[in-house]
This record gives sequence, C-alpha cells and structure tokens, in this order.
Amino acid sequence: MLLVALGLGGTIAVADPPRSGARQPAAPRAEIPVVQDILNMPVGDPPVESMHWPQALEALGRPREAAALRQALLLRWLASLQPTGNFAPATETLGQAIESVGSPEGTARARDAKAWWNALLARQLRIALPEASVPLPDEIGSLRERLVNLRPGVWALRENARAPTASPTPGVPPAPGVFALVELRNTGSRALALGPFELELLPERAAAQAVTPAWSMACETPRYQAKAALAPDQAMPYLCRGPALQAAAGDAGAVLLLAAQQQGRLRIRSDALDRESERDALVTALAQPRQDALRSFLAANASCEQRGNCAAQARETRAGAAKAASASQARERDRWAALKWWGALLAGAAMYVAMARYISVAAASVALFIALAIPAYHVFQSARTMNTADNWGGFVVIPMMGLAILVPLVGPPIAAWIYRTATNRQERRRTLLTIGYFVVTVLGFALINRILDLLF
Repeated sequence: MLLVALGLGGTIAVADPPRSGARQPAAPRAEIPVVQDILNMPVGDPPVESMHWPQALEALGRPREAAALRQALLLRWLASLQPTGNFAPATETLGQAIESVGSPEGTARARDAKAWWNALLARQLRIALPEASVPLPDEIGSLRERLVNLRPGVWALRENARAPTASPTPGVPPAPGVFALVELRNTGSRALALGPFELELLPERAAAQAVTPAWSMACETPRYQAKAALAPDQAMPYLCRGPALQAAAGDAGAVLLLAAQQQGRLRIRSDALDRESERDALVTALAQPRQDALRSFLAANASCEQRGNCAAQARETRAGAAKAASASQARERDRWAALKWWGALLAGAAMYVAMARYISVAAASVALFIALAIPAYHVFQSARTMNTADNWGGFVVIPMMGLAILVPLVGPPIAAWIYRTATNRQERRRTLLTIGYFVVTVLGFALINRILDLLF
C-alpha cells in the first residue's frame, strides 16, 4: 500500500516558477536596509498578494527595480492562474524575481503571457449591449447627421445603412462605418485595468476554434468616462469603432446583439502587456486591496529613519520574512504528508475490496490485519520507550499502547462488516433498520422526558 500511495503522491509535481520579463535590469541595489528587507521577502502564494511592493520600491527611489518587479509579479500571477498551476516556489524572493527578468526562461514565459492575459479576460469579463436607448457619445457627435441608430447603443453611417460595402483595399485600413457602446462587467474577484482593446466577432461556425476574426472593432473608454480600474462586479462602457460589415450595414446591430447574447462569438483581444504604462496600471489595480499594508509599511519605515533604529527594524522584518517562508515550507510538507496518507488509505481500501471480491473476505481481513499490525507494533514499541515518570506521560502512553493493540484486532471485523453491508442488499436493509430503531428509540426517550418536564 505504501508503494502505491507513494506512486499516487508522486504524480503531482510542483512546477518551476514562472520567469518573466523582456529586458535584463541590473542586479537590484539595496543600500537602504528597508529596500533589502523588501527584496528578501518571499514572492507569496498567490503572487497577487505581493503586488504592492513595486509601489514601495518606487516610493523608496528604486523605479527601475519597481518596473522589473511589476513585470515579474504580473507574469507569475498570470501563470499561477493556468490549469497547469505554474506557481513560484515558496523560497523565491522578490529580489530573485527581479533578477530573473530577461532570462531565457523568462523570455519564453513572456511570450505566453499574452495568451494567458486574453484567456483571463475571456473568463472574467462579460460583454453586453445596452437594452434601452442611450445618448450618442461625444466622440462621434460630429457625425450625428450622418448616423442612423440601428439598435440601442449601435449606430452606422447613413451611406452604409442600406448598400453593401465594397471589398476593402489590401493594405489600406477600412474607415469606421459602425459604432457601438459596449458594456464590460468584471465577474472576477480582482480589479482589472483594461486599456484600449479589439473586440473581435468570430465566425458563426467553430467560434471556439477560430483564430482569424470575421470582423473587429477598436474599443476604448469614452471621453466622459474616467479611466479607472474595473472593480469586481462593476460594469463600464467602452466605445467601439469598426468598418461596415461586408453584408448590409443595416444588419450590424442585429449581428452584434446576437453575438453578445450567445456570449461566444465576441472575443476581447488586448495588447496591454506590450505597453509598460498599461502593465503598471494593471499591477496598481491588483494591489488595491493591499494599500493599507503599503501605507503602514512606508509610514513605519519613514519614522524609523527619523528615530535612527532602522537596523533593529530591518532585523525584525528579515526575521518575519524568514518565519513566513518557514511556515510556507511547513504547510507544503504537511500537504505532501496528507497526500501520501490519503493515497495509502485509498490504495488500501481498493486492495481490500479487490481481495474480498475476487478471493474472499477472510483473505482480505488477514491481509488487513497484517497491514495494521506492522505499524501498530512500531507504535507499541515507541510507547514502551516513552518517559512515564510523570502523570502526563502515563496518560499518553497507556492510550497509545491500548490503541496499538486494539486497532489490528478491531479493524478487520469492521472492514468486513462495511464490505458485506455495501455489497449485500439484506445486510444494508438490516443495518438501516437497526439505525432507524436506534434513532426512533432516542427520539422517543427525548420526547417522553420533554412531556414529563412539561407536566411536572
């Protein structure tokens, strides 16, 4: 059983940490003790809990390290959301994450980040069109006389409203002919900062596998809407511009509305990770829940500079970081131990059922007795060597020795009874009746006592 359990436990491996970045910064400088304290802190699990530390480095005069750390943490966060679970090891520090920016592995991870980001947007953002009439956005107000309202929130140029559009000229981007006010709702648990993006209409067939969109619109925040992060369960409008459809442009509103209702043919394509300003805005949005901790940290370290006791505080911070890393490693060891024990339990149960089914219940009980007797013997021997000079030692040793003797004797009969009950209809019926009689008896006694209490 132990070998089988170890085999089950070995199927789960901790993946290498995601490396990130596209440029190689210098090794992080740490002349100020508090900066070194930040660099020695663990990345965290999940990495999103460390998104406020780039702001701390920036406030302490380390803008280059802050930019590299934003990039590293962002890619680690996106990688941790993937089904493969590319988590960073618990021992990785923020300084090591900065140094990894620009490494070969980090460059490969950065190439995957764009697909991870767009997959996250597809999961977390819901696209909808207005159900009621909305005012014409100011950006296209000058076209008011030339526009026709196709659907609530969808407009097209009047000259395209009835005639089919000509085929686009190769190499020449088509002029906008359709405008839509699209609403995005954040259904996730974290805020997202989304800059300009492409809203793509996928082909009607095989939309999930489509690579080339049938049509796309360029979207950005309307002029009247403040550029802010999209908080959880919050909706925000975006103004989208696209060329007239190759069919009659009068169908554009119906096509958009149908695609939005299907929630499968509209796809968001964002290049935010390619622009440093949008990466910084995204990390800042993700760090919002940790702003109180950031302010407390900066205030404490500013006061320590004034008091001249930064060295003592630095030692405390390093000790806290080491304690947190040790606790994380202990939790990891506990998870592995629990996994192996559960694997051994499941493997033992499977072996018992197989032996009882294909050989006999007696043979399975003998095998279970041997399997329980071996560890019980070691527990018994360990209990005999324990110190029983004080009363507490006796209280621990006696139950341990009793359990070591009792478990191998009681375990097989209980397992046999459970197996027979699960596989025999009459046994199941007898067991259920026994349980029912017991419950009815207990409830009857409780009811009688309650009536007697009320009467007397």
